[in-house]
Amino acid sequence: GRIRSLENKLLGPNDVERMIDAKDAKFAFKVFNDLSYADGLADIESEGEYKEVLDHDLLQVKNVLKRIVPQKDVLDLLFLPYDFHNIKLFFKSKYIRKDLSDYESHLGNVDVAKLKDFVFKETKTVISKEIEDIIKEARRLFEKRASGYIIDSYFDREFFKLLKKISTRLKWKFISDLVKTWIDIANVKLFLRAKKLDLPVDHIKEYLVEV
Repeated sequence: GRIRSLENKLLGPNDVERMIDAKDAKFAFKVFNDLSYADGLADIESEGEYKEVLDHDLLQVKNVLKRIVPQKDVLDLLFLPYDFHNIKLFFKSKYIRKDLSDYESHLGNVDVAKLKDFVFKETKTVISKEIEDIIKEARRLFEKRASGYIIDSYFDREFFKLLKKISTRLKWKFISDLVKTWIDIANVKLFLRAKKLDLPVDHIKEYLVEV
């Protein structure tokens, strides 16, 4: 009942059509005023900051789920992508010298500042042993070679391997099938990106994820 009540406040097909038909971004942005997203508009000055509105609402969703979902593995499954997104940003900043702080997400399971300290300073932080091992192995690998493609491919592979472990622990067919679909899509994206970069097949195989 709680979920169905909240669903009514989501951005629906009709709202999306209103945004598409709007004459410009400013009018499209006004659609948010008629929805539950309105409470995140107070400090927003322009339609270009729409991502902050969406992130604000996603944080509210996350807080609701943390209160009503008993299984930690389910929450990990939902918010682990944001942790790995941040990890990839931090490693690119460290090894490719890019400032990507504007793209950090606060939707993950691990505090952003603590995760950043662990990547850059190797400080103790509250992360799972599984993620800690992935990061330590990444440090070893990237000392030899590092590029945006290698960093993305390595962490995507490890992310999906971890998702497979979580789905196995949950023992839900729906979750298992969902993770397999995500892996298939990730492998296709890997091939397409490698083709665009004209990389050899052997290089691609290294980062493929087995379903």
